[in-house]
Amino acid sequence: MDDPTTTPAGGNSNLQAILQSVLAQYRTQRALAADLLLSESRLGKILRKEQTSMTVERCLLLARIAGLPPSEVLRAARKSRAASLIEQLYGPERAVAPRPQLTREQTELIRRLGRLNNTTQKKLLEVLHHILSIVAVADQNERDRREDALEPKADV
Repeated sequence: MDDPTTTPAGGNSNLQAILQSVLAQYRTQRALAADLLLSESRLGKILRKEQTSMTVERCLLLARIAGLPPSEVLRAARKSRAASLIEQLYGPERAVAPRPQLTREQTELIRRLGRLNNTTQKKLLEVLHHILSIVAVADQNERDRREDALEPKADV
C-alpha cells in the first residue's frame, strides 16, 4: 500500500539503511531523532523494523540530513506517489543542498543548544543574533578601513 503520509509495517529495508548511514554521522540516536522530529523510541522502532511509518515531512527532513534526493528517500519509505510528484515538480535528480561542513566545535555547540529547553534556546538565540549583528557591523567597519588604507590619497 502506498499511502502519502505513512508506511505500513514491514517497510523497506532501504529506509533503515539510509537511517543507519545517517545515524553514523550523529553522536547519539536521540540527536538524530530530534532532527527528524521523532521520539528516540520511535526512531529505535523504525531502525529495528518494528514500526516503519514516517510522514512525508519526516522523509524530506531525512533527505536533507542525508544529502539525498527527496524522491530516493520517499521511495525507500514506500511513498512512491509523493516521490513521483516531487520529481514532476523539481526533476528526478534534484538533490537537497548538502549540509555545510561544521567543525567539531560548531557541532558540539549545536548539540548543547539542542539539549536546552525551548524557552532557554529562544533567549540564547536572541542574544546570539544580537551579538552577531554587532560583530557584523564591526567586521564591515574593519573592511572599510582596510579599503580606505589601500586607496591612493589625492594630493590636496
